[in-house]
Amino acid sequence: AIVSGWFRVLDRPIPLHFDFDLYMVCLPVFIYQQGLGTKAHHLLTNMASVLTLGVLGTVISSVVIAFVGYNFLKWIDIGLSTGELFKQSVALGVILSSTDSVAALTAIESGNSAHSQHGQHSQMFYLVFGESIVNDATAICLLRSVHQLAVTQGDAISFGIALIDLSLSFIWTLSASVAVGFGVGLLSAYLMRRFFGGCHCTERETALLFSLGLLSFTLAEQLGLSGVMSIFICGVVQSHYTYYSMSASARVVSLYASRVASVVAEIVLFLGTSLSLFGDWDTIDYTKGRMMKKVAIVGPFLFVLVVVARFVAVWPMLTALKIRDGTAIFLAGSVRGAVTLALAVYFFLGEKRHLKHHEIILCASTTLVVIASTIGMGTAVAYFLARKQRLSDADEDKNGMENVQEG
Repeated sequence: AIVSGWFRVLDRPIPLHFDFDLYMVCLPVFIYQQGLGTKAHHLLTNMASVLTLGVLGTVISSVVIAFVGYNFLKWIDIGLSTGELFKQSVALGVILSSTDSVAALTAIESGNSAHSQHGQHSQMFYLVFGESIVNDATAICLLRSVHQLAVTQGDAISFGIALIDLSLSFIWTLSASVAVGFGVGLLSAYLMRRFFGGCHCTERETALLFSLGLLSFTLAEQLGLSGVMSIFICGVVQSHYTYYSMSASARVVSLYASRVASVVAEIVLFLGTSLSLFGDWDTIDYTKGRMMKKVAIVGPFLFVLVVVARFVAVWPMLTALKIRDGTAIFLAGSVRGAVTLALAVYFFLGEKRHLKHHEIILCASTTLVVIASTIGMGTAVAYFLARKQRLSDADEDKNGMENVQEG
């Protein structure tokens, strides 16, 4: 945004057109690394809590944001018909319900020295990580289903039929995509053991691992399913089965190669979104005060709505499941990041060169939510955990002094 703004100050067009196809490359890479970096046994230990928070929490949060957002956007009037506004509001609810696992886990580790040392075995660490990746995968499947919605009228019957179609499409897409990813993941484990069981070759093992991950994405997309969900499940299965058939050097190379690719993909997603918003589009004048005023109103409202929806969706579950550190999990899950930006650009901008005002308003407002949540909620969770750690250390010192005095 800063780079784009500088070109605007100089009254020069931005010398870069961000190709939308690059998003469809970056997002699978980012999600695949999350699946590949998952330790399945830790995830299975907290599976009930992860699925409850990641799937049910995402659905509830999406419904709350969609309902409140629909009425708010209808009130301020962004120039949409009732049926189209319904579809845009549902999509907005799904997009703003996807969390940022990288930012959340970074905040947790920076805020608590204990988790920095033992984070890989921390229940809170894996609850946040597991919820984040399941949340992102669920949101992506939901958004794909929303894309196929067709609401022609604004009556309650049309809305009801659309919601039923959305639910059925989501269930089918989710289950079929998981099946494809699981099957390809098992296939990769078999092929790795069959061809490299006794003769290891680092570069070929790594190439086979990544190629089959790409196969799961391509196959799911060709079948009309969610390629991102499929590649995520494939990564989880590969981390649990295929890794044990690889040589030590191939494990190290594949791990760091996927991490580097994920970091690069995330950077590209952030930069690409800013350039897409402030680029030299044909039909939009960004200097119009009326549109910028709406962005300034919608952005902060959506940020508050995200936090409220997060509280409504997960706090009762955290209480019912009797999970410790519920406040930290609530705050960490309120951070929005690269996946949110990618989904916003995918749905609102896409490959269009002639944009409508409401598409820019919603995408720019989503960017403001990402910035505010990353800074605000990320700082909040780090401060909360640091303060909790200081209080815990103080209690330990006090108990130690009392034991010394009694002795």
